[in-house]
Amino acid sequence: QDLNRPNFAQLESLLGEGGPLLVLAECCLMYLEPAAVEAWATWIAQRGGSLLAFEPIEDCRPFAKGLQSNLAQRGIHLHFPLESLRGKFAHVQVSSM
Repeated sequence: QDLNRPNFAQLESLLGEGGPLLVLAECCLMYLEPAAVEAWATWIAQRGGSLLAFEPIEDCRPFAKGLQSNLAQRGIHLHFPLESLRGKFAHVQVSSM
């Protein structure tokens, strides 16, 4: 499935009704289009779910800067989605580790 064009009806049929939902997103939201991140966050929040996201590219440490530079040299430009998640969930903390 193309994560930039999620099929939420299909996911609903696989997950069923109710029950807890925890989505772990490690180093992947930055590759999605901003509209897709918004769609995923909205869907998760509407289900009462939780999203745990780790995006080291948003960090200002040398690792993140080096990664951004290396990808930019290859014509790959990433999005920085974590700040856009504020307001979707009861608790959002954006911090570096």
